[in-house]
Amino acid sequence: MESNINKNISKFEFTNSVENIIEYKEYELIKENYKFNILIGKSKNDIIIKIEDYETKLNNNDISLKLDTIDDLYEFLINIFNQKKVIIKQIIINEVIVLLLKEKEEGFEIILKHNKKEYKDANENNNKANNIQMLNQLTKESHTNLPLENIFCVFETIDNNIIYLIYSNNERSIISFNLIKMQKITEIKKAHNSDITNLRHYFDKNNKRNIIMSISSSDFNLKLWNIKYYECLLNIRTINVKGHLLLGCFLNENNNIYIITYNSMTPYNELIRVFDLNGNKIKDIKNFFTFCIDIYYDKILCKNYIITSNLGFVTSYDYISGEIYHKYLANDRSEHFSFIINDEEEIVKLVESSYDGNIRIWNFNTGELINKIYICKNSIYSICLWDKDTLFASSYDKKLRLINLNTGIIINSISQNSEVISIKKIRHPLYGKCLISQGFGNEQIKMWIVNN
Repeated sequence: MESNINKNISKFEFTNSVENIIEYKEYELIKENYKFNILIGKSKNDIIIKIEDYETKLNNNDISLKLDTIDDLYEFLINIFNQKKVIIKQIIINEVIVLLLKEKEEGFEIILKHNKKEYKDANENNNKANNIQMLNQLTKESHTNLPLENIFCVFETIDNNIIYLIYSNNERSIISFNLIKMQKITEIKKAHNSDITNLRHYFDKNNKRNIIMSISSSDFNLKLWNIKYYECLLNIRTINVKGHLLLGCFLNENNNIYIITYNSMTPYNELIRVFDLNGNKIKDIKNFFTFCIDIYYDKILCKNYIITSNLGFVTSYDYISGEIYHKYLANDRSEHFSFIINDEEEIVKLVESSYDGNIRIWNFNTGELINKIYICKNSIYSICLWDKDTLFASSYDKKLRLINLNTGIIINSISQNSEVISIKKIRHPLYGKCLISQGFGNEQIKMWIVNN
């Protein structure tokens, strides 16, 4: 864009002289209950950032990172928001945005004030989940044959404004789907030699790429893919033919990305294995038979925990030591299929679902049981927080339920044609908060929106 800008350059203008601006771009950032319009401009020597009614100017030398484009700067700012949950909470409580741009050891702050403008999601009045209804059956080719979490993944990219849905079919292909345009993007045909049981996403900020992890339980291979070019970055064959490889996730420790897998070697030799992105094994952690594995990062202690849901209990491990942090063990032992961490309040809570039809809420840091909510007499496969007080749960009896976590009351119950194996929440630019669900077998992936 040329420097002869002399008109209103956006929905709101820079107060600095626009004659000096050679390039600008406007973005919309939505976090929790606030919406911010971000205007970023570049002059020859400076970067100008404007959020709502506050404007600041950075000299290019102030930022030690190499930021070649406006999109690079915006991505850098968004990563700060996403990585610093305590900062996001500070935005809401103190009505101030604090962006900490670390430069070597000293660092500096830019305080970007705003007017605390609450927003309502597009095309909705109050986003009440009890008004949710199915909008669309997204695909006829999704497939899963195991009741495991993360059989699909959904995420948003900044560079090309796509919300990706990644899933697999019974031809063992990996398909990417655009949830904004509601159309299939591409397909990696025969990505594995047997059914794909796990798909996870990670944004590699060092190399600015979206990585997909795919796992097949029977061909024993874990593969990493660059979703932009659909190329295989890494293939790890982790175990012998007597065992199973079912699950995996990513972990960021000191800006190094690691691959965490659950491997069933024999009935008495089951391991969590840690690999780097070159496929080198870092260490093993003794484990129990697992249905779900994930990571929780404690932003206060700056510690990573590995969490697994097992036969009879849920377990958290200190990543560095590999020692068990807590076993979340009830008297009525059962298989535990799914869990989530709710750290929106003072007490960090682990919420998990089980084969016996109960949802249990634990104090993550003490291992104490806070509450048990009976849902139904059937297995509860997947759970998903809608907000800090309400949760969706899917079950073997082919129902999707909305539960109030404070009262234990079932707010809504929706019958389905088959069991719903996995559910996830995504924020859509048109529909606001949405739910994505995948059923058992060839049951289609569905998108649910609030009906207003």
